[in-house]
Amino acid sequence: MPIPGYDFLIDALALISIYLFLTISLNIEYGFAGIPNFGKLLFMSAGGFAAASLGPLLFQWALQVAITSEVLDKYRAIYGSQVDVVVYNRLLVQQINLRLQSAPMEGFMVFLLTLVIAMIVGGMLGFLCSYPAIRLRSDYLAISLLAFGEISRVIANNYMPYSYGVMIPDPFIWAGNMRFIVMTIVIFFFAVLLLCYAHMLERSPLGRVLRAMRDNELVADSLGRNITRLKQKVLIASSAISALGGALFGFYTSAVVAGTYERTSWTYWPYVMVILGGAGNNLGVVLGSVVFVVVRRLINFYKGAAGSLLPFNPVWLDYMLLGIVLLLMLIYRPSGLMPERLSPTMRRHEIEAIAKGKGEAKAHGPDAEVEPLKAT
Repeated sequence: MPIPGYDFLIDALALISIYLFLTISLNIEYGFAGIPNFGKLLFMSAGGFAAASLGPLLFQWALQVAITSEVLDKYRAIYGSQVDVVVYNRLLVQQINLRLQSAPMEGFMVFLLTLVIAMIVGGMLGFLCSYPAIRLRSDYLAISLLAFGEISRVIANNYMPYSYGVMIPDPFIWAGNMRFIVMTIVIFFFAVLLLCYAHMLERSPLGRVLRAMRDNELVADSLGRNITRLKQKVLIASSAISALGGALFGFYTSAVVAGTYERTSWTYWPYVMVILGGAGNNLGVVLGSVVFVVVRRLINFYKGAAGSLLPFNPVWLDYMLLGIVLLLMLIYRPSGLMPERLSPTMRRHEIEAIAKGKGEAKAHGPDAEVEPLKAT
């Protein structure tokens, strides 16, 4: 007996997990370091295109799959056309998927290798984009990164294989009807690992340095911090995370089409999620992502029924409502649903004990003892 709303929950969880790679990386850039990256589309699509370009080749090499002349002749006999790049990709992926049904472990290992390569590609793009843009002020930096994203979109839309669509082998095809559930669990697992990393970064000395750079670059620079190098490291790490999300999205859909990667969904909506949840707060970003995806899914599900009541085409309803919500948040609650929290270097009870003159401050390590501070 099917559970009511089961498919909706699985689909929403998968989309939330995919968006977390963009929103968490954007929170590291914008929320922690103050870098307004409007080029998220570039790095998201780079991960998807890397998976689509290298994935079939890696699976073919690992599984020893080849397109024989018999397969090509059979295709020509049925369709009577030439075998171009797109057709060859589809024939190859079909043969790989047949092999993956009996080799799940080999498929999973190649899947992980493809994700690592996608992250490397994203990090390299972040490194290249950081050189011409990193010394610019925030507004010019945002425009430069936006331009890089638009360049990648135009190139992909005019490159024949990606404009028609490139298939990716399905490493979880052995799961059958449970394939989307298994893939959703895998993506959610990677999202949880990313959230743990972001939480450790938030409470680490590096996280405090990034927030100091965000609040006042001159002060951070005067304290000996290399602002340019810090921004470059942040862009490289965040770009690799975004590319990982793009590769996982490609594996989830089993295909990469250039038209899927557009700036509204993969650049502007992540900003809405971060602002809605609270920039600088990882849990707030998770909350903003969950609220945004669920509300938008519900609007898309019910806006058809409300079409007769609206004086405009209901296809624009989600854009209008979410845009109004964003404006209201910026006016009445600019810090988001969960504002940024302080990140103390010691536990609260230790600070209170020191303030009361009853505790000891540990200066250089767990065994270092310092005279207690007397309350004045």
